[in-house]
Amino acid sequence: MAASRTSMMLADFLAPRAAACCEAILAGLPVGYAERGRPFLKEWVEAQIQGFRGHPDRTSEWVALMMSIVQAEGGGLGEALEVAHTFRRGALQVCRGQRTGLTEDELYEVLLGLEERYIHEVSEYFSQAERETLASERRRLRVMAESMTAPFAMLDTEGLITLANGNLARELGVPVDGLPQQEFASFCDEATAAEMRRALRLKKSTRSAEFLGHLGGKGKQHGPFRFVIQPMFDAQGLRSGAGVALLSPEADTAEDTEFLGEAAEKIVGFLPVALQVFARDRRVVYSNGAAQEMLAGGEDKRRPICCRLSFSGVSSSFTCACDQVLATGKPFQSEGRFERDGVTRWFATAISPMRHEGQEVTHLAAAFREVTAQRILENEFLGRQKSSLASQVAVTVAHQLRNPLGVLIGFAEMLARGLPPEQVPGAVDKMLRNSIRCKEIVENLLEFGRGFPSERVPTELTTIIRETLQPMFTRAQSKRIEWRLPETAGPVDCVPNQLAQVFVSLLDNALRAAVQQVIFEVLPREDFVLIKIQDDGPGVPEGLRERVFEPFFTTRKQEGAIGLGLSLSQTVVTEYGGYLYLDEAAPGGCFVVQLPLSLETAEVSVPSETTPAAPPAERRLLVVDDEFDLLEMLAMVLEMRGFRVDTTGTAAEAIELLQRQVYDAVVLDVRLPGDLSGPQLYEYIAGTHPELARRTLFITADTMNLETRKFLDRVKRPSMEKPFLVYEFAAKVSQLLDESSI
Repeated sequence: MAASRTSMMLADFLAPRAAACCEAILAGLPVGYAERGRPFLKEWVEAQIQGFRGHPDRTSEWVALMMSIVQAEGGGLGEALEVAHTFRRGALQVCRGQRTGLTEDELYEVLLGLEERYIHEVSEYFSQAERETLASERRRLRVMAESMTAPFAMLDTEGLITLANGNLARELGVPVDGLPQQEFASFCDEATAAEMRRALRLKKSTRSAEFLGHLGGKGKQHGPFRFVIQPMFDAQGLRSGAGVALLSPEADTAEDTEFLGEAAEKIVGFLPVALQVFARDRRVVYSNGAAQEMLAGGEDKRRPICCRLSFSGVSSSFTCACDQVLATGKPFQSEGRFERDGVTRWFATAISPMRHEGQEVTHLAAAFREVTAQRILENEFLGRQKSSLASQVAVTVAHQLRNPLGVLIGFAEMLARGLPPEQVPGAVDKMLRNSIRCKEIVENLLEFGRGFPSERVPTELTTIIRETLQPMFTRAQSKRIEWRLPETAGPVDCVPNQLAQVFVSLLDNALRAAVQQVIFEVLPREDFVLIKIQDDGPGVPEGLRERVFEPFFTTRKQEGAIGLGLSLSQTVVTEYGGYLYLDEAAPGGCFVVQLPLSLETAEVSVPSETTPAAPPAERRLLVVDDEFDLLEMLAMVLEMRGFRVDTTGTAAEAIELLQRQVYDAVVLDVRLPGDLSGPQLYEYIAGTHPELARRTLFITADTMNLETRKFLDRVKRPSMEKPFLVYEFAAKVSQLLDESSI
């Protein structure tokens, strides 16, 4: 690999410190790993240094050696990744605080690049092992198929042969290796082929199909045979094909079914996937070998595996995913968490309904494929991405805030020293504009932390659009938008105002790009809903399509844009279990939002805006905040509007004031210094002045904190997020007093 300036500088720094780097790595390894790794560690460190200089990359070689040590210690993927992290941490320990000639970001970039190569190679190692395991399982299946005395084949959903035994090949007069990917029906006469295809089209049937038919290979008719077709399930527990046996027409039906059942048992029993079939009353009627192994450890084997797992995507109305399948009649797929003896394992789970005569659901078929290794690997990559994104956010925010803050500080200094009277209004106007700019940057960043799952409610999508989204646009803007809305689209689990902001961001981009018109179209589907926002502009240039969702990427930097709209929107939609993507085939620019429909009834509560009346004179307020300058400003704003205001920066002083004075309302910061916090002060007010507690307005800059959000949700009092505009603050206080007087 080519050596960069930063990697060469790191190599020069580490070369004389290779021994110290080895000791730092050994100190971070478990004892067993350290003992086995010590003999070759020095050579490994020197090889990495040479790699930094551009010498041939030996990562795959060292990963193979590292895996031999991990496996000798009984470890797996998690342990292998932890060893790779230890190498990176050891190098950082040697470099941190030293004059390496590199910035902190450059140092992390080089070492994370090395770690990423190791993670990739470790992933490839485990993927290859999995491929070899699957190949071995396929060989075992072939052996089982060959042990059957009757012609036998396994078909996929299209009726193509995936596995056949020699008996079938001899009947057809075709080499056994030439059968895979051939349509089974093509080897039958016309009537039998039609019957075969009809049986395979019965996707919901779990019963075997039987009929008399003929083979027609090589222009001759063979038979008759009794064709017995048994539906089969794939690794996700969904029907993916069938097993076909050709039996003697004189064979008894019970014997046929028994034979095919035995064949299915042999094949399914060896699948590396846990399979269970259980009745509506949760009585397990079948578990294959993998399922029995999964339940080893003393658990009650009469209880379905799914009822032991924790799933996402299950409605709160149901105790288990199988309840949801029984209630809706629809298959369920998700990842479930299984914990035992302090160890967490993850399983990709699929649960399918099995219907009697194609109608009533009588049984459920469930498949569980372990994905713990993949989940660990995904978490590692996600952790790296979050670390990188955090650094990017910090650098970009500092850059974005520097300019408007520079304007604010400069004009504030000039005002303090004395500006000519005619220049004061212009200076104040510029300070206000740049203050609002800072506020917008902060609000955009806070969107990353909004919308906790507990805040989501099933909400009718068209109601959000009509009552929350459409009023956000001016009459001139709305004339350029063609709203194609159905009467209803179905409920989606969301934070309504947050989802509306996603659509606002997409529509704002579309209106900027459009020549004349933007189309906002809602297309309901069976289990999800599509929302298309399409403009008639030139579209996204091909060279930029892969970057449009990158945080901080924007083509409007000269206009002050910071490039968080699309990335934040995509983050929100993904959190809702949906997708946001650019439809590159559509004319103009077309962004598509796909959201899953909720299983629960929609509940919509969209607050209506009211215009607060002027505050009554001589109402007394208590404002509690530990930021003195902000406290003084809020007091000035309220006093200018006719209120009498007392201020304090601590909860203890606030209690003293409450004991001496009667107040009409309280403005309270959530985070306060000292022994008493804002929530604790509120609890005191609620206990001693319950009417005043109902006239409390919270202000906070801590909405990213989960505990703060939970507290505000619990008390259900109005709140404002810092920074805010003073006229909005004054209006909120007036509205609070007006509502309490009703």
